[in-house]
Amino acid sequence: MASPNDQLNPDKLNQIIQRDFDFIFELRHLGESSPSNPRLWGEFIRDKYDHQTIRRMYVRLLMSQVEGTIATMKAETLERTSRLSIGEQAALAEASYDIDDSGNVRQRPNFPKFLNNVRFAFRTYAKIQDISFVPDYGGKGWQSFREVVDIRNRLTHPKQPEEMVITDAEMVTVDEAHDWFVESYRGLLTQVIDKLKARPQKS
Repeated sequence: MASPNDQLNPDKLNQIIQRDFDFIFELRHLGESSPSNPRLWGEFIRDKYDHQTIRRMYVRLLMSQVEGTIATMKAETLERTSRLSIGEQAALAEASYDIDDSGNVRQRPNFPKFLNNVRFAFRTYAKIQDISFVPDYGGKGWQSFREVVDIRNRLTHPKQPEEMVITDAEMVTVDEAHDWFVESYRGLLTQVIDKLKARPQKS
């Protein structure tokens, strides 16, 4: 079964996204919370752009970072499918299948809803690693993450100029969403590493 990332190198993709995200993160805080060098900020950004430009780029890159990480998780999961059902394998490959008029199997793309895809990637990755990790889907972090998806969708499909504005309160929500995702991914990897360390050493 084909991987959803046959044409990609997920690790390299994530390196590019992370570098872009780090750059925007620094610009955002240089302009909004670190007046130590206002001349640099003015010459570099403020004379041409406003904080909203940086905020929009920040949200978009955060979601790209999430999507890149999820793609990597799914690609790694597809390499170890013995614990997965046929349906889970097809969902990981983002494909559905039927039979055409000639009796041949026909593959069609199947793109899951974003939030469902995040939960699915965490669940199946934990499953193939045989660990019990589940992110906290009941707290403020997950709620903030859901809200940021709505913000991203609003920026991607705006109908009014006001929909392009990201408020201070929304930026707090963005930071909470970012923290939730990083902590969830780190928690997942920590359990994987702990399990590897607990394995008996071969003599």
